[in-house]
Amino acid sequence: MIPQFLHSWVLLASLALVPAAFGLLYLGFRAQVMARQSYGKEEDLVSKFSKPITLRSELPRMLLWCIVAFGILFTWAGPEVPDSPTQVSAGTLQVVAVVDESPSMAAEDNRPLMPALNGTPPQLVLGPYGRRIDVVNMAIVNQVLPAIGGNEFGLAPFEGGGKDLIELTDDFTNVGYYFSEGWVDVGQSPGDGSDYGKGLAMALTIFAHEPHPGTQKVIILFTDGEFDGKREELNATVEKIKAQNIKVIVVAVGGEDLLKVPVYDPQTGLSKSWVKMPNCTDKDDEGNCQTKMHWQEMTDLAHQFGTEPMHLTADKPLNINWSSTLSASKMQQRTRPIFKYVLLPCLLLVVCLQLRGIGRRFKKNRQSR
Repeated sequence: MIPQFLHSWVLLASLALVPAAFGLLYLGFRAQVMARQSYGKEEDLVSKFSKPITLRSELPRMLLWCIVAFGILFTWAGPEVPDSPTQVSAGTLQVVAVVDESPSMAAEDNRPLMPALNGTPPQLVLGPYGRRIDVVNMAIVNQVLPAIGGNEFGLAPFEGGGKDLIELTDDFTNVGYYFSEGWVDVGQSPGDGSDYGKGLAMALTIFAHEPHPGTQKVIILFTDGEFDGKREELNATVEKIKAQNIKVIVVAVGGEDLLKVPVYDPQTGLSKSWVKMPNCTDKDDEGNCQTKMHWQEMTDLAHQFGTEPMHLTADKPLNINWSSTLSASKMQQRTRPIFKYVLLPCLLLVVCLQLRGIGRRFKKNRQSR
């Protein structure tokens, strides 16, 4: 990661100042040598009680002082590195998250990838853990919202139908309340099954409630790709979105291996049965419904919007490239100053050099007694 500098001219000046500092140190060395030589016949007596001054013995100290000088100039230049997440400039963006709340989103593909809970390994945590919907909620709260601070966010969860849960707002404190209190969870939306076409249509409705000309509108669709809606209605919604120049980011959730969705006993936290899903087509030998992430469905949908799908898991950040989604004028890159990582070692080096000088003077005084 290459640093940037607030005062790059200081670095250019250091090309002259550091050699000048070395020159002054060398002149000081020569002055010490000449001072000893001025003692004449008494020079041998002086050398008896103190170390001889040579370029070989003084050169390391001179170079260390030059490093200190360069470190101070480097700090003065104001070094910074890009920080993450990249933040969108305030007032330029409206984002609606379209979140799948259908039964398949309770599948726990991500349980092995989750961190330990209060010291308990993820595989041994009682009750639901690492569900697809949980990973989506974490991504929105921890990654999406921090990246779009000062802009507007809305939420349109869906199952068989869509729901206008959060109108566009820049008050993210209230937005966080919906996630922390379980308002975004499996089974909270109307209808049966999973029809992300209804969720996309609800996102259009939310945008229509707050028409702000000049702002870029973005839909982030979180789903495992299960779809049992009407294709013609989905295609019509896609065309409306494209006609309004709304950017769409398709985020696929879950794994491509079939698995059953557990139902937990609220008292013991142990699995007691398996979720029954409407229009289930994948079943095991005992007739239990199974689910997986439909990557090809997500790829085809993303291609309709001219993009590629993203895959969200619990162990990887949601790397939305806002700079490619938006124009550069709407981006604000966060930076992190790094001068302390240079200044602190320089200060420690100064202390060491000073202690070395004090030690040598103390030793000389003891020898002279």
